[in-house]
Amino acid sequence: MISGDINEVVMKSIYILLLFLTGFTSASIAQFATFHSGDWVSFLGNSITMNGGFYNYVELYYLTRFPKEQVRFFNNGISGDVSGGMLRRMQADVLVNKPTWCVVMAGMNDVNRGLYAEKYNNDQDAKQRRQEALERYFRNMDSIVNQLIDAGVKVVLQTPTIYDQTASTATINLKGVNDALGQCAIYIKRLSEKYKLPVVDYWSAMNNTNAAVQTLSPSASIIERDRVHPAMYGYFLMATEFLKAQQAPSYVAMVSIDAKKSKIKHSAGGNAVLLRSSSKGVAFTWEEDALPFPLLSADFKPDSLFDFSKSLNNEILQVKSLKKEKYVVFIDSVEVGQYSNKALSEGINLAINNLTPQNKQAAKVLQLLQEYWKIERRLRQVKYVEYQLLPIGAKNDPTFFDVNLRHRTDKIMALLKDKPEDDRKYYRRNLDDYIINKPRYKELEKEAENIYKVIQQTNKPARHIYSIVPVK
Repeated sequence: MISGDINEVVMKSIYILLLFLTGFTSASIAQFATFHSGDWVSFLGNSITMNGGFYNYVELYYLTRFPKEQVRFFNNGISGDVSGGMLRRMQADVLVNKPTWCVVMAGMNDVNRGLYAEKYNNDQDAKQRRQEALERYFRNMDSIVNQLIDAGVKVVLQTPTIYDQTASTATINLKGVNDALGQCAIYIKRLSEKYKLPVVDYWSAMNNTNAAVQTLSPSASIIERDRVHPAMYGYFLMATEFLKAQQAPSYVAMVSIDAKKSKIKHSAGGNAVLLRSSSKGVAFTWEEDALPFPLLSADFKPDSLFDFSKSLNNEILQVKSLKKEKYVVFIDSVEVGQYSNKALSEGINLAINNLTPQNKQAAKVLQLLQEYWKIERRLRQVKYVEYQLLPIGAKNDPTFFDVNLRHRTDKIMALLKDKPEDDRKYYRRNLDDYIINKPRYKELEKEAENIYKVIQQTNKPARHIYSIVPVK
């Protein structure tokens, strides 16, 4: 969620700080249109992309907000990758899928974080290597854009995320890494101007948010304890910035009824039919065109940190001219809440009510997507091993691929014997998973597609009957 200790009072204070101190967001984001049916969207990057996080939330938004659209998202992230590695796998891993869009992010590994260790602070050679790393990143990003444009792929650039060099935690702090990433972000904006491409500026938004978080709780962060990978709120902020850059619709749907006049004054994003109406209460049917964005977990409250619902998740039910003080809202004969006539007159946001049938339906979409993402993760682990670990074993060994998978992975681990213990455990885990998943790769792809087909059936909104009556 958020790493470090942070309570609800602090969260509310942070939200106020974001509004008044930073303006929270997205003034520097170049906007672009939402994706449409037939679009195949590749997300190209390192572990921050491979982990899913932000782009999974974008995918969830599309499947609930645009249930009739056929937009597919593909994970082309590889843990530990740099821009040069992305260039090398461009054809075999990205263009082979014939994407219509490619959303690109690199930088976190390109800056060569190890060169910012305290022992190198006065090392002129290290400082020169830092600069060379940046210049190599600049060249590679230009080449990535050129390759994609030449292939007829539309490009969205993303600035790198932040390295948290300000949190008061025990984790070793490589001070200067985030400044280097800031230089990467400046270059990405220049690249977007050069090629007239949209850019999503995570670096600025995450810095602003993290500064507000740490003003009130110095050890808290939207970044994990490793100072590198976004925590849940960090990933969700990224998704929100992405959708805002696309000018994604803020409304799921809305209906406004004048009970006294027995009239639907306004309806958008669906079809509402009035069944009966008086100043005492109303009944109507409402079939929306979309589903609300579901709650990701019981303790996840994005509105406590930033204004997600108001910006991107409005499902508004408004009933004016009711006489009684308090009313019960039923949907399909099930009570979903009690509201004052004032609240109903101003409009209530059903998207944040987990008791509604449409929210429960959206939660089912999320549940299915989580199953899909688990398989997708296993498929990307196979690619990770093939792009990052197998080349270690194959180097200078023409017989490497002649032996079975277990012997290959054992050889790789032997070659990595001098790596830190935590790294070795990570490599061993991925290699063991590779032995299981590589022979089942095609089968896993089919399993994922079958789940996705179910998702595309589950995300279609239904007609519901609403009844709003006075509390007895």
